[in-house]
Amino acid sequence: MKKQIIIAILSIVTVISCKTGGEEIINDYDGRTKGIEREYKFLSIDSFKPELIVGYYSAYGFFNLSLNCRGTSSAEIEKYTLKGEWAEEKGKHLREELKKYGLYEAVIEGDFERFFICAGVSGEVLIYADSDVAGRKAGEDLSDLFECFAKGRILYPEMEIVADNHLTQGSRDGVYYNYRDYSSISIIPLVGVDGIWSSFSVRPLKEYLYILDSPLTLHFVIPITGLDIDGNEKSVVLTGTCSNETAEQ
Repeated sequence: MKKQIIIAILSIVTVISCKTGGEEIINDYDGRTKGIEREYKFLSIDSFKPELIVGYYSAYGFFNLSLNCRGTSSAEIEKYTLKGEWAEEKGKHLREELKKYGLYEAVIEGDFERFFICAGVSGEVLIYADSDVAGRKAGEDLSDLFECFAKGRILYPEMEIVADNHLTQGSRDGVYYNYRDYSSISIIPLVGVDGIWSSFSVRPLKEYLYILDSPLTLHFVIPITGLDIDGNEKSVVLTGTCSNETAEQ
């Protein structure tokens, strides 16, 4: 009996327990935290500028697209975060969807929240160039000649994961989507399942990589519709421009 008590005591002291927000957290020393669930929250459509942030990375041959937040401080993020029962329920639903497809990640200390824009693609996305490209005239749509990488897609306003083949077959590592297919109607743009501060890369399909061998200025157009901070639906057109002559390190 005494031996069992000693073993029990040793088991307890191998972990450190504390209280945060009324919930017990157990640190298991591997940098991850057990005992709490990550919160999934949604930022209103008016928390983003219509101008996208776009950069070209010559070493990898891709354009990086990201949403342009009006502010990134805690106070600014809180200001634009949707509140109320609807947002809370959708956040819980998204968490369960991520678990369903094996995409839910264990909470890492300090990373208890993940944010998504509360909006979806509402029209035809475009990628066009200032010059003739691959037999197409300047200004013609090139979006079907590009691909983008993501682990999965989320539908607005349902906040459900699209049952893409790689997910139903058990792959969790992500795949390259045709850019036009990825950016279909109602898909939350430019974030995949990783949230708004994730990297979103776009590159020509393998057979069109040669178009980057010459000077090329691309324009990206993404029409979206989503909720503003008052809960009203609003439409915005996101646009960005980048040249492969201006490369990021």
